Amino acid sequence: MGSGELIIVNHSYPPRMVGNVMAFTISGIYMVWVHVIYFVDSFWVYPILGNLGLIPRFLFCGAIVGFYQVLYLIGRVVNSKVHSNKARFTEYAFDFDNV
Repeated sequence: MGSGELIIVNHSYPPRMVGNVMAFTISGIYMVWVHVIYFVDSFWVYPILGNLGLIPRFLFCGAIVGFYQVLYLIGRVVNSKVHSNKARFTEYAFDFDNV
């Protein structure tokens, strides 16, 4: 999501718990898919994973999932802040009907 889209479009988010579970699930599935690619093609999407042992790799994947959660929450908060004053701005909007 670009910053321009965030300003122009008021995104509709699901309830907080549902959104968090969805973000966690999607990012978790992505990290599993990264491992499937390695087991099928012997190619790491993130080359650092090839240098990490099992525990550090698990921690790295957990950090990626956590980072995705943080980005989701930041997007949700920024969207609510940007569009919370929408009613205030509409009263100053240009009226195209009276041109």
